Amino acid sequence: MSAGPAGLLRTGPARNLTLVGALVFIGDGAEPLALLLFLVHAAGSFGAAGLVIGCYGLSAAVTAPLRGRLTDRHGVSTLVAVAVLHLLLTLLLVAAGQARAPLAVLVVVAAALGTGYSVAFAAMRSAWSRLTGEAERGQAYALQAVLQEVGYIGGPLIAGALIAVAGATAALLVTAVLTCAATLAFGRLAAVRSQPRAEVRLWGRPAVVASGPLAVLVATTVPSCLAFGVVEVNLPAYATEHALPGIAGLLLALIAVGSILGGLGYGRRSWRSAVSQRYAATLLALTMTMSALALADSVPALVLLTLLVGLPAAPMITCRYLLLDGTVPADSANEAFMWITTADAVGTAVGQALGGVLVEHGSFTVVSLAAGLAAALALAAAVLGGQVLRRSVPRELTV
Repeated sequence: MSAGPAGLLRTGPARNLTLVGALVFIGDGAEPLALLLFLVHAAGSFGAAGLVIGCYGLSAAVTAPLRGRLTDRHGVSTLVAVAVLHLLLTLLLVAAGQARAPLAVLVVVAAALGTGYSVAFAAMRSAWSRLTGEAERGQAYALQAVLQEVGYIGGPLIAGALIAVAGATAALLVTAVLTCAATLAFGRLAAVRSQPRAEVRLWGRPAVVASGPLAVLVATTVPSCLAFGVVEVNLPAYATEHALPGIAGLLLALIAVGSILGGLGYGRRSWRSAVSQRYAATLLALTMTMSALALADSVPALVLLTLLVGLPAAPMITCRYLLLDGTVPADSANEAFMWITTADAVGTAVGQALGGVLVEHGSFTVVSLAAGLAAALALAAAVLGGQVLRRSVPRELTV
């Protein structure tokens, strides 16, 4: 039994990376709620706001690998440039909304804003790979997975408080400024600035095409995130159907809480099995917990089962990060991570859209089983591609 992710905080560089990175993740987590409610006011309806924010998300997903490649090529300067661009485009979107610009203008500006979505997640993983040895790397990646969940929980809470006090416009502006400031501080950390610049061609062959293992990871990421997207619609629908809309947020937060607990538990163990085997095991656990939601026959049972759904999430992400280490050359590490980001965004968006359709025409049990089926597809991809993944990982990473 090791000291776990918390043990990494004993050193100054790791502690600084963790604390400043957490601020960036919380800022990123706060933005969607503030952006959505601002757009509802600016565009005049939830439908129009959904269209605009959908274009923002699509743009962020499509351009993620390019931002990753730019980070591989130019290092921390890309991180800083993207953060400043995101702030400036947020100010432009606010100005357009306040001026009651046509919906088409809001769509264009939001799509441009998506190109400035943060690359801090990739930069942190890259920094951990340089800051830690092989024995500590799993703990470091588990810590990052936990921090991401902290951002998912803390971000919306902060955004909600700002909206309640000052309104959606002020909340969006404050969130954008704080996120930019935190990202600039993140970029000044020695662990982040130490990333070497790689000689990669800007328009060369995509990493996902050049690397079979990365393609397998993308193929497992899309359906696993699709499963979570379905659940994120199914749980609020259950709460609404049972006249308990107030518990919808609690149920979604419980997934993140479960993920934090799972990540902390994973990081405390010293593993002997191969990373690819652990990855398949987390997807098996995800399939079982997603499917088990169909058994919920009361609110207390649903609360417990929802918490269990989150348990495999952070360990799954941690294994995915470890597998990335052996997937592509070091000079494409950030691009590889951003391909995973793209797969995550696409899977979640499709899952949410599919969940909306299924909720309209099926029961909570049927939709839960559909989420379990999506997770099973991810498991099948991991098992079928297991040999490819095992060949990609250096021996010292199977700890």
